[in-house]
Amino acid sequence: MSVKASDACKNARRMIKDGYVYVYGYKGTKVTKAGVSNLARMYPSVFTSSIKSMAMNKVGKIGIDCSGFVSKATGTNHGGSTGIKDSFKVCHKVSNDSHVVDGMGIWHQGHIALIHVNDEGKAYIYEARSTAKDCTISTWEERAKDFTYYGKIDGVDYNGANVKGKGKTRSSKTKVVCKIYKTQDVKKGVIAKLDKGIYVNILKDMKDGWSKVYYKGKTGYMKNTALNTIGLSKYPTKKLKKNSYIRKTNKKVSKKIGKLKAGDTVNIICKRKYWTNIGTGKWVATKNIKW
Repeated sequence: MSVKASDACKNARRMIKDGYVYVYGYKGTKVTKAGVSNLARMYPSVFTSSIKSMAMNKVGKIGIDCSGFVSKATGTNHGGSTGIKDSFKVCHKVSNDSHVVDGMGIWHQGHIALIHVNDEGKAYIYEARSTAKDCTISTWEERAKDFTYYGKIDGVDYNGANVKGKGKTRSSKTKVVCKIYKTQDVKKGVIAKLDKGIYVNILKDMKDGWSKVYYKGKTGYMKNTALNTIGLSKYPTKKLKKNSYIRKTNKKVSKKIGKLKAGDTVNIICKRKYWTNIGTGKWVATKNIKW
């Protein structure tokens, strides 16, 4: 069973709090003189005299290196730092942080760390950093520039993960084929078309039958009727003040596909100056509605 992104970060934080120390080649076991000596023989270019001396001073503590730290936190096993990076479903450049969510890995040549995003949307980097610095927590602003790529680690559950700059979200699955719109206006452009069963992060229920959502680094709006989440708001309703034709699009020359009577109740999906959307492919004249 996959570890949730938030739990991976809790695991990482616990290791830091428990005083884990950085020793290259250790994966979460007690540091011994024999262990350090053996690693020094295996990796002489890593264990210079000063590094070996610092490692010997950590005997008796729990040692871990960067890939061991991330692997233990996430409950995954992709090997070293490059193996973990190679498991990223998509590699995003650190210079573009629009895709950052809680529990992602962040990599530069020879090193891997874990990203944490708190409920307020602030991002941190948790890592077994170096022999000199051991395990540390840094802000994104302090540390991210030293890395190259970040991404979702294979085997970690990112559904509902906090989003950098946006904070706590709810995960929801689409229950029909649907669209994410640029605004709460179905005629103002589409960001993405989604199949049934796709997960999105709900940032905010707009309380009018729509939700603001985050999907693959982009923010947009979805109709709540497309989301499989209980308790989301419904469309507001209004009554017609006169008999009205239902048209297929928001144009007077559009095909008439039905007729409503004065006093009938309609859903208000999006209101435009001249036409109001009351359902998929259903429009009535805005002036005919009691506002």
